[in-house]
Amino acid sequence: MTWIGDIRPLLEKAFYEHCYRMLPAMRRDKADRLSRMEDKALSAGVWTLLERAREEFGFRGYPLYNLSHSFPYALCSFVTEDADVHGGVQLGCDVETVKTPRVSVASRYFRPEEYRYILEQPDEERQKQAFFRYWVLKESFLKATGRGMGLSMDSFEITIAEEGGSTAPVLTRNPPEYPGTYYFQEYQAATPDARVAVCSTCPDFAPGLRYVEF
Repeated sequence: MTWIGDIRPLLEKAFYEHCYRMLPAMRRDKADRLSRMEDKALSAGVWTLLERAREEFGFRGYPLYNLSHSFPYALCSFVTEDADVHGGVQLGCDVETVKTPRVSVASRYFRPEEYRYILEQPDEERQKQAFFRYWVLKESFLKATGRGMGLSMDSFEITIAEEGGSTAPVLTRNPPEYPGTYYFQEYQAATPDARVAVCSTCPDFAPGLRYVEF
């Protein structure tokens, strides 16, 4: 499942402190090291999503999960079944607020076909959406491998292929270290200012994105 929430209520001091007190020590330490209030709220908010998932599903420990945030959104993707059922599953998620696209980043770090797909969009708005669509897809894969930015973005290729009248992302070039099959799920955020993607070695994704209020 994948949950998303708007963490702006945590910018209010009393509510932030309430959530902060519920965090484990290691997460409080992480929040304390951040200087900007927005970053503190994101750090506390994304862990609060995970804790709410633990409470709702009755997890004894922590499930297989992955976290992401991009102000004002916090994202938590997790496996609802016991770890024994999904042993060896890899999972990564990413959310990004859509802003001015960094097309130069795509030209330098994306595969040529991915960069070409962005440039071929008919107007600036669709180029921006295409850039951030690719960004969250590629980030979700990097996080699923566990390597993050330690793995080069141009070591793998994602093709956005036409399929039944819609476009579906497919991993068409794997890094040599990760030859397995990976699946992608994209979710529509409530507003068009955010892109969300999840990547996993398991094809079973929740059909929708769940919104959680803070």
